[in-house]
Amino acid sequence: MPIDINIRKSILLQEKVMLKVLKSLQFNKPLPQLLTELQQAVRAYLREHKPKAPSPHDIVLVGGGSGSAVVGRALLEAGIHDFALVANVADTLRDKTTRQPVGAGILKLEYGIPDVVDITKQLLHATPAKARTELNQFLELKPTESMRIGYLVLAALYRELGDLQMAIQTLSEALGNTFDVVAVTTDITELYLSDAKSEEFLDLYTFAQGSDGPPAKITLQPPTKLSPGADKLLRMSKYIIIGPGDLHFSVLPHFLVQGFQQALSEARARVIIVTNLTTREVDTPNFTLKRLLDVYSRYLPKGLSCDAVVNINTATLPYELEDDLNGETYGQFQIHRSDVVSTKTNNNQQYVHDETKLGDVLINQFLRGQR
Repeated sequence: MPIDINIRKSILLQEKVMLKVLKSLQFNKPLPQLLTELQQAVRAYLREHKPKAPSPHDIVLVGGGSGSAVVGRALLEAGIHDFALVANVADTLRDKTTRQPVGAGILKLEYGIPDVVDITKQLLHATPAKARTELNQFLELKPTESMRIGYLVLAALYRELGDLQMAIQTLSEALGNTFDVVAVTTDITELYLSDAKSEEFLDLYTFAQGSDGPPAKITLQPPTKLSPGADKLLRMSKYIIIGPGDLHFSVLPHFLVQGFQQALSEARARVIIVTNLTTREVDTPNFTLKRLLDVYSRYLPKGLSCDAVVNINTATLPYELEDDLNGETYGQFQIHRSDVVSTKTNNNQQYVHDETKLGDVLINQFLRGQR
């Protein structure tokens, strides 16, 4: 659906004003001083631009920052602009060697701001690269190695508004996004994991450094409840698309949020899982499609029928997630096989979904009439 010309003018004005506000600041200052000055700057912006609450959407994407963003780009490329992404907030960004908090991890542990890493990825990366704005590119910049300007702006908006969802919405509107991003919970929580050899629960980075994987158990501490925004989105949706992404680290943490499974069960939406293309050390080592779906079954509501999009490209991929199912059904899953792999790899050297192919499959097999 084309955007109304008056709405488009308003979007351009908001982006221009937000950029002017941000470019007036120096981001190489000590963090306490920078956050104070940034909060003062966004306070002036908010006098003219009041965020609106997210509206219901027929299509809701559930997953991590990168995986859900792939599906978002696929939908936009296919002509679907009206959808929402539900963001995981259970990470605490840490240095991989020292495991000390860095970037958004410092904002979380020292300033009490829910994790904004996946939120920022979804806000910025669900838009195809060719359509990204100057503000989008500015928010990607890093004043330090692990701190994006996008993290800082969300932190300042959160401190000023006292409401994570309104902070997200303010930035999304300034970016001109046609989609919404909603935090699965607005509480401070963290993911902990244990493997089959130990009952001890470890944070993600400690687990990744010292475990052979895959996780046998995962938990959120402290326990947390589904945000009202995410609850409303799920219950009013017609289609819920889950994955792809790091299974235990990005996708399944949503299912641990109290109320998520119930909302998923009561939504009466068609649930579609975009399965991973490859396995990943620690998260899904030596997994096959059957094993992947078995893990999903442990977390999905019992009796919930789901569709699973599976790649059938004949090219051999490194660490390929082998399709070891012969039929078109497996347990609660209806299997849909299509060529959806790209020739490109991501920053982790994993092959990713081809957004055009994936968008075509989603439109032709599931989402007809949604454009």
